[in-house]
Amino acid sequence: MIGKKMKKKRLAFLLIFLLLVISEFIIGIYFHDDFVRPFVGDVIIAVVLYTFVRIFFPEKLYWLSAAVFVFCAAVEFSQIIPLCDLIGVKNNFLRTLMGVSFAWEDIICYAVGCIITAVYDVFLFRRQSPEKQEN
Repeated sequence: MIGKKMKKKRLAFLLIFLLLVISEFIIGIYFHDDFVRPFVGDVIIAVVLYTFVRIFFPEKLYWLSAAVFVFCAAVEFSQIIPLCDLIGVKNNFLRTLMGVSFAWEDIICYAVGCIITAVYDVFLFRRQSPEKQEN
């Protein structure tokens, strides 16, 4: 049986995840600038992935921020190959989701997002005693 505290953590991560996803859609639809959409959006997407995993694993995972960064970087490096063009993806949403161009700036933004989540974990887990971390 999942404890009440664990359910609250899952719900909190779900709400944060949903708010961040909504923020990403708002950025994608309404921001057509040279800062928020390309940079802030990439920072947020790393946090979105982190919170998504934490919905299912709300307990401490020291490696999660690093794993999210590796995943984001792998997706970005995969964009060196024009995969969308090679497999004939024409849908703009899918092209945006898969990415169509590699940029070092994106890697830096993903790193910033993952540093934010790692700092959150350090402060959260340092604040809690081992007994409190069980639930």
